[in-house]
Amino acid sequence: HYNDDKNIDGVIITSKDVTKEVILHDDYKLVSNELKSKNIELTEKNKKIESLISDLRNKEQVLNEKVQKMQENENKFRNMYKNSTIGIARVNLDFKLFEANNAYCEMLGYAEDELIGKNFIDFTHPDDSDQNLDLQSKLATGEIPYYQLEKRFLHKSGKIVHGLLNATIIKNEKNEPLYFLGSVQDITQQKYATQELKLSRNKLRIQNAISNAFITSKGDKFYNTILNVVLKELKSTTGYFGYIDKDGSLNCPSITSPD
Repeated sequence: HYNDDKNIDGVIITSKDVTKEVILHDDYKLVSNELKSKNIELTEKNKKIESLISDLRNKEQVLNEKVQKMQENENKFRNMYKNSTIGIARVNLDFKLFEANNAYCEMLGYAEDELIGKNFIDFTHPDDSDQNLDLQSKLATGEIPYYQLEKRFLHKSGKIVHGLLNATIIKNEKNEPLYFLGSVQDITQQKYATQELKLSRNKLRIQNAISNAFITSKGDKFYNTILNVVLKELKSTTGYFGYIDKDGSLNCPSITSPD
């Protein structure tokens, strides 16, 4: 402190308690460090979250591509299924049809809604039903993976349709059966053509045998030779009246000679 003569006549000492400020400063540093630590931790978590989001987006993209591909395949299958010249039908595990393409419906003479809900045995020839059911049951139990069967179908008009059936069972990703898938090729014309060919060959064989008899046999032997040819071809030991059946086979009803 200065006096009036500008000389120092004393010293004034003042002090201030800064304990609280020091404590606050220390607390601030502690909080600041904690915040920095938390900020680093949050930054790392954000990076992980961003990485997870990126992975999810990639997986979503892959999944969308798979779905799109499945839809494309489904559309291709639908077009092939609908426009195929081979009859295709889907049958549930109770052996009832729930979907059929145009070729299948046309082959049997029904509209699709007339076939839906019917058991496939309803339009199978009775003589082929047991074998068809046996194979279908083995397919259902997994005893066989597929089968092929030449069978006769019953057309709506009542006529017989010959078909070559290929059947398999469709399963899900867990290998659980979903439904049967069958494709049928109409072989009626080929069947009739084969029968006609067999018939023609049988007729030609008889004609050749009779012609040969005319050339090689003389006198009484000629008539015996002709009779033997007829009896042999008509498969009768007691007569010579017969017919040619629808399969092209020659048959003769048994004739009993009077005694």
